[in-house]
Amino acid sequence: MLSNAERSIRARGASSSGSILRSVGLTALPALAALLALLAPLALAGCGSDEPVGGIKAEPAAVRLVYPQPVPVRLTWTPSAAVDSDTGKLLVFAHLISAPKQIVRTFDHPFPQAWTPGKPVSYTLDLGQSALVPPLAPGRYRLTVGLYDGERHRWPLSGAEAVASKEYAVADVEVPAGRPASPSFRFSETWGAPEKTGDSQTVLRRWVDKPSTIAVEGAPMAGAVRLTLRIPEVQQQGGERLLLDPGYARPIVAIDSTCDGKPHPVHGFGPHTVEIPVAAGQACQITVDPRFAVARTDTVTPRSPAFLEELLWKPEAPAPAR
Repeated sequence: MLSNAERSIRARGASSSGSILRSVGLTALPALAALLALLAPLALAGCGSDEPVGGIKAEPAAVRLVYPQPVPVRLTWTPSAAVDSDTGKLLVFAHLISAPKQIVRTFDHPFPQAWTPGKPVSYTLDLGQSALVPPLAPGRYRLTVGLYDGERHRWPLSGAEAVASKEYAVADVEVPAGRPASPSFRFSETWGAPEKTGDSQTVLRRWVDKPSTIAVEGAPMAGAVRLTLRIPEVQQQGGERLLLDPGYARPIVAIDSTCDGKPHPVHGFGPHTVEIPVAAGQACQITVDPRFAVARTDTVTPRSPAFLEELLWKPEAPAPAR
């Protein structure tokens, strides 16, 4: 049962609604409907839309991932709508999967330039099985990719098969049985022991805090050894301090090689990739020497300042037939 006060409130509400409709007039209803139709997509966009923001394509669509060689895959993105990232980041996740949601390797990376509707973006992504890690089991895998903001939000794409929430299969990957001809790598005892990272991007890494060598032996053909070294950020706010060797103004890792007789130094925080040529049948040595250390302000014992996160063999492409 409604009280007299409730009846009064409802009556006033009904009277107000009728007044509004009478003031608008029946002739204005079509215009009002048109306005609501225009506003509806904006309301949906605000709640998150499932409309693709662009397309994705990989070339070739089928590759063989030979251990421990890098395999290039060309990714082409065709932006068709703007993306709005709450984190200010636009990242690409790239997963090698053995089955849906069964990730064995990742090759995540930042989107290389601005996402601009109508402006395609193409670049090469190198897949690889690092020689620091045991080879994958032979079999068939799939390469899946997607866009995300570095946290949880993903954007829908077109042009490829969806295999999970906003995750798209772009290439079939075959890992062949057996190990093809490649050099062997032997680490000196001064390297840190292989360390698990707990992720699928860099499965194992090896720290280096003093001059350490990698012996390259039995190169079956001309090619290059590809090293990816990372110099971690120094957390000065967390009580760390950077200790530079005398004569150096910035953190540098010197890389020298008897393979080509040339220095390949890297500097600055973050990852650095170096390729060192090796002749067919050559046995040579690569020396990695950090010229800095990192210590905590509450101790005099410095920690390892840099680490090797990837080691690949890149055979030289055969000369074209004449």
